[in-house]
This record gives sequence, structure tokens and C-alpha cells, in this order.
Amino acid sequence: MRGFLAACAAFVCLPGVVQAQAALGANYNEHYEDVDYRDLEKAEASWVRIFLTMPQLDHGAAEHGVVRTTLEVGSRGYKTILSLKWPFPNRDFPKPGSAEMNQELARLDAVLPLVMGKVDILVIGNEPYIESREADRDFDLNAFYETMAARVIAYRAQKCGESCKTRLYMGALNRLDLEKNLTPSTDRWMEYVRATPEIDGVDIHPHLDSIEQSKPFLDYILPRMRAEQQFLVTEFSVVWWWKQNLTKPIPAAFAKRYGVPKNEQNWQAIKAALDQPVAKQRWDDFLAMSPWFESRKHYLRDQMKMFRDTGRLAVATYGFKQGSSMSNNFGPDKTPWLLNSVFAPRTVQANPDGSAAANYAWLEDFKALQRKPNIIVIYADDLGYGDLSSYGATTIRTPNIDRLAERGTRFVNAHAPSATCTPSRYAMLTGDYAWRASGTQILPGDAPALIRPGKFTLPLMLKKAGYETGIVGKWHLGLGNGKVDWNGEIAPGPLEVGFDHGFFMPATLDRVPTVLIENRRVVNLDPSDPIQVDYRNKVGAEPTGAEHPELLKFGADPEHSNTIVNGISRIGYMTGGKAARWNDEGLSDQLLGKAIDFVTERKKQPFFLYFAVNEPHVPRAPHPRFVGSSGLGSRGDAIVQFDWTVGTLMKKLEELGIADDTLVILSSDNGPILFDGYDDKAVERAGEHKPAGPYRSGKYSIYEGGTRVPMIVSWPGRVRERHVSKALIDHVDLVASLAELVGQPLPRDAAVDSFDMLAPLMGRSERGREFVVEDTKLMVTTGTTVASSGARILALRQGDWKLIRGSVEPHEFHGNEIGTLPKHQLYNVARDPGERENLADKMPELTAKLASMLDKLERDGRSAP
Repeated sequence: MRGFLAACAAFVCLPGVVQAQAALGANYNEHYEDVDYRDLEKAEASWVRIFLTMPQLDHGAAEHGVVRTTLEVGSRGYKTILSLKWPFPNRDFPKPGSAEMNQELARLDAVLPLVMGKVDILVIGNEPYIESREADRDFDLNAFYETMAARVIAYRAQKCGESCKTRLYMGALNRLDLEKNLTPSTDRWMEYVRATPEIDGVDIHPHLDSIEQSKPFLDYILPRMRAEQQFLVTEFSVVWWWKQNLTKPIPAAFAKRYGVPKNEQNWQAIKAALDQPVAKQRWDDFLAMSPWFESRKHYLRDQMKMFRDTGRLAVATYGFKQGSSMSNNFGPDKTPWLLNSVFAPRTVQANPDGSAAANYAWLEDFKALQRKPNIIVIYADDLGYGDLSSYGATTIRTPNIDRLAERGTRFVNAHAPSATCTPSRYAMLTGDYAWRASGTQILPGDAPALIRPGKFTLPLMLKKAGYETGIVGKWHLGLGNGKVDWNGEIAPGPLEVGFDHGFFMPATLDRVPTVLIENRRVVNLDPSDPIQVDYRNKVGAEPTGAEHPELLKFGADPEHSNTIVNGISRIGYMTGGKAARWNDEGLSDQLLGKAIDFVTERKKQPFFLYFAVNEPHVPRAPHPRFVGSSGLGSRGDAIVQFDWTVGTLMKKLEELGIADDTLVILSSDNGPILFDGYDDKAVERAGEHKPAGPYRSGKYSIYEGGTRVPMIVSWPGRVRERHVSKALIDHVDLVASLAELVGQPLPRDAAVDSFDMLAPLMGRSERGREFVVEDTKLMVTTGTTVASSGARILALRQGDWKLIRGSVEPHEFHGNEIGTLPKHQLYNVARDPGERENLADKMPELTAKLASMLDKLERDGRSAP
């Protein structure tokens, strides 16, 4: 939340879409006195909705039970919805400027200071087309509610500001399944919702006979809203189906079991339970033995699926507790709302601890619907913006990733935090820009752990939210405390910073040791063949690429010409561990197998999988079945292999029945590179293919090609489908965004650069970050070693503008321009995506302003509010 608000403040934008995504909460209607935190905890609810009858405020707003209870609920960490109800059953709607209208505005003025900025959602109106006379449901109704809405909007703007957390919805429409209720007035209601940027959507109350009857509600409202707007369902039920069955005989089996007269009707059994609450088993038997109820016992689950499948649901709240108004004067003509309630204190004897007993059927489904989504982050290695066919590539096809994009949102302004791998991974997992920490550069394979135990991380946050966490693939964030014993327990590493399970490579494909680690030990290590690693001096007698180029599958430059493993020379020297060494051609299949094992074993509980694949990083040695598949050489073949890997994992999620419960985020750690140390003909075979798309340079570069990367987010029914988002977003934002998704607070000193971008991630807002800081370091080669020179290069993206801080003379590395100049550079990346026209001299004031902003962001030690 904090980052979203900061971005809005900087853009002077209006508050965006509510951060809730298809949540299910507890609805109490007006019965604030029924709120019991024991019930909420049992149901694992996180949202509470209550409505406030406005004329009751004449006796004091601050003292009103609805107001007090709503604020108390919010203070306990629950998210709150307050609906404002104006009943007009026996009177005209007041005219603008009349005493009656002024009285209604005064009531509104009394409550707004108490709730604005405190409740999460304020709904203007409860059921306007029911709480009025039929003859009055015309434009006078619209004029009244539009006047109330204008007052609320003006108050929020004046008193709460653009960073106000309270979202606004227009109150609930009813019985849209009936043609007679689709009127010019309801059309105008929806026109107002659509035309008013401060309104986030509309509320509906589908109380019906069947689930199918709710479809006309959705068919009516969804096309009439803006694409980024959502809807609420603060009440819903099949209460009219229940009512049709009140006068039918009770089940014969129930009558026989409990000695009840066979001719007793259902309403009489309910009335008897209201007069004298019964044992839970008896109540459950009554409903379970009744075909009219048993056939709809999963109504809540099935109805929520329909709502969620739209991808537009913000929050739904379901009747939570039998209230007094449901039980008074119960008879055959009474609407049986009490059958909908999750808890049944009016008809069922209390639990031994005095808490309300659960109603039949609803509680388990309610809890199941609270289940947090599985989260998979698929992080490619050196994949460029232009490397996927969904991003415009025409010389290579990636159908599986394209399918993922069709089922979700594709970002065209997403950024890796850095132009190289280790810094990007550090920022993504910690929420801190890597340039704030020392030593965050491309690490050798024997480097000490960069993320130290005790550091707040994405997996640690998700563990606290109840997730099983795992990493499969590339780590490259250091291990141990400075001298790794590869033959014993290796720590600290992933398990010490929040991962429950790890199956990973210590560094990269081109660095030793070329072994896999499971949790804290090297896989398949033979104790009689211990591993030694050194990045300065040769160890053992194994051949090197420099000494024996004839043993190589393809040539390499001096820095990649050390110990040969699997016919490929690497950076660094190693000896021993022969049984533990990976096979390059089979490695992707091996890692995919471990990823599939991880999700399969945890399909019944929320999990987080960080799947850090190698493609298309060097050395590129795809499995033989992919060789030649792209026509672009081994780099293209590696991308095809990556696409197949993604498709296979997605297919497994579908087979396990958890695809709809899984949020998938696919991106890359930095931009592309063709030649990166190995003579694999990537440059020669690229042909017309442009790995960075329209952007300049790639990996190692401060130009856009270094950090602007493909990013796809998919979650069926939750993330907007077939959407292309222009929102500015960065991988560093995953910590705050996913924390908002799973309801975890962020410590003040943690994730200091992570902005809550949940709304744009879900495809529901184009309001991304105001700015992104990009970074790289100069890379230099000295003899046979490659390292950073230590010179950090920073750039600032704000809107369409990009400032590259002045540093040193122009440099390039492995054929990619770094983007350095002694003086500041300024580009308009919207008009000039290739960053060819440096406008710094023509626009000195803007250049100085952005340079000052970048200095301050660096100096302040945090960019998140």
C-alpha cells in the first residue's frame, strides 16, 4: 500500500483500485452487536462489512454502534467496508437546496470525519432501488445519490488527500436478473459510476433462486464500467430458493430419527429451533437430509467462482451470523435469511466455550475460499525484451509463454532492478536496491552469502503468512561466511533467509563449482572425491580450456577458459566432485523435475516457488531435442527450451487442479547478451532477431536494453486477461506487492525501495511507479579474470524521462555498450526508445532536477515512503 500511495502523490493521481483481489469477507448488515472475533478467527476472515442507517445519526454519530464497531474492527487489523443506507420507503427524495437535502448532507458531514481514511471501502448507498418507493425510482433517485457522492468525493479530496486509503463504490443494485429493473435510472447509475474517476466501481446484491440468475447482474454492470473498475458483492444468497421450500414437509428420515410428526413443514422445524436452539448434529441432519438444501450446500463456493472468474471482483461479503431481525416473528412467509449464515447462534446450541456454533455447510467452504494463492516466480537469465513472440519477436516462437500472456497481463514498462544478475536477484528478494549494499555485483562461485541471516526477505515474509517456500535453480547470491566447505554443510544460504527447501546451483552455468545443492549439501557427492574450488589459482590436475582447447565443445575467451566440465570450460578452477557435477544438456530437465516435485508435494497448502531457470545464459547447451529448433543457434534453442519448460510446469499445475489457485510471475533478471564469453555463434546466427526489441544495448548496460525486460503476470480469474499494461514497475516491488496480497505488514526498516504495485500487477490500474532507479557497474577484464571495476552507474526513470548520471568515458563489455559518459544524459524514452537523442544540453533545468532527485534518493537511504 505504501508505495502505491507515494506513486499517486507524486503523480497527483486519484486513488486507484482497491487492493483487495476477489476477497471473501463477513457481512453483518446492521447487526454490529453480533461481531465476535472468535467467529472471524474460526472462519479466517479478513474483511468485515456493516451498513449504517443514516437517520440514526441524529442521536450522535461518534456514539453510534455501527461507527464504533467498524472502527474497532479496523483497529484490530481487519479490512472494513461501511455501507451508507438512506431509507426512503415513505417519502420523496429531497430536492437540491431543500431543508431536507441539507439535513441529509449534515448527517453525511457528521460521519465522514469519523470514517474517512479509516475504513477501507465506503459504499455510497445500500439498496437504493429497494429502499425507496417504486414510483420514485427515477432520476430524482439518481440526483440524490449523486449529490451524496459529490459530497463524499469533495470531503475525501479536501481532508484525506490523494493518499487516502478509503476507496469509494456506489451502492448496491438488486434484481438485475429481472428485465423490469433495467431502467433509464439504473443506466444513469452506471453511467455515473463509469464517468466519475473517484469511484472505484459498483456494489451488487444478487439474492436469487440460483447461481445462474447472477449472470445477468454481471452482464449488465461489467460492460458499463471502466476497464480498471471492479465490483463488490456485499450481500448474496439463494434465499428465494430457500423460501420456496419452507412449506414443504420435513425429510422423512429426519422425522423418523428425531420423532417429529411427518406432516411438519420445514418452516415449523426452523421455528422450533428458534424457540429452543437444538444440538448441532440435529440441525445439520435437518439440512443435510433436505434435498432442497443439500443440493445447494456448495452454493457459496460455486457462486464465488463465478464472481472470481470475471477477474473484476474486489470483495464479496457473505451473511455471517444469524441476527435478531432474521428470527423475529418467523413463519411460512418469513424470508429465511438465517439459512445463509455461516454461524447459527439462533437455531443451534452454543459451543462449550460460549461461542456460536457453525451453520451446516458454509464454514468449511468459507475457510477454503480464504486460501491464499500459490505464488511462482519464474526468473529467466539474460532474457531480453524482444526474445518472446508475445513481445514482438518474429524469428522465434514461444507459444507456451504467449499462452501465459493471453491468460494474464503483459507489462511493456517493467524493469529488472539492475543490468546484471546478482544485484537484480538481491533487490527482488529483499525489496532494497542492491546499490545500497556493499558487494552487490556479479559474484564468483565461492563468494560469501550476500543476504545475511536476519535480513527481511520475500520468502521470509511469505513464511510468516503460512507459505511453504522453495527455490529451484540459480542462486548466485553467495554462500557461507567466506570459505565454503563444499564437502560438508553449506550455510548460510537460502534456508537461512526464508526458504524451507532449496535445490539450486551455487552461482551460474559458467562458474565453478558445477554442482547442485539440496538444502545445505551437495547432491550426489562422493566423500572419497572431495571438492576444491579456487578462483585465483589452479587446483588439481584437471584440464583447462586454455591448456586443452581441443577438448571443448565450443571455444571460449580467456576468462571462461579455466577448468573444463562436460566439455565446457568455466570461470574458476575446481577439482573433485565428479559424481556430483551436472550435465549441461540435462540440467533444465533436472531442475524442472524438482520444481514439479515441489508443487506436487505441496498442492494442498499455499506455496511459494522461486524457479530461477538458466536460459538463455551462457554456456548454452540445450537438450538435444531442442538443438536446431529455433534456427537462431544455441541461444535461440535455449529460449525454445525455456518456453517448453514453462509450458510443462503450467500443464502440471492444471493436472494437479491448482492452476486457478496459482499466481505466476515470469520475468528476467536483466537484458540480453549475444556473445558472453563463448564462441557459440550467437552473434552470427541472430540474423534479424533483436533480443532487446526497440531498446538500446542489453546486459551490463545502463541503457533501457539492460533493464527493461519482459514481465507477465497470470492468475486465472484474478489477473486481468489479454491485457497489456504500460505501468512502470520494478522487480524490487514484489516484496511490498505480495505482502499486500497476503496481508503481511512490512517492518519500517525493511524493503526500503519496494512499492506496493498490487493493483497494476493484477492488471487493474495503469498507475505504476513515479520513478525507477536503474543501475549497473563497469565490467573489466584483467588477464583471465573478469570483475567489476567498482564504479556504480545509476540512472533515474521518471515518467517518460530518463537521466543517466555522468560518470566516465564510454565503455562496452562483450559487445554491449555500457552507456557511460562523463556528463549527464537525458532521454525521452517514449519518443526515443533507442536513446539516441541526448537532450541534457537542450533541457538543463529538467536534467538538474532529475539529477538532484537521484542524489536525494541515494542519500536518503530509502525511496519507499
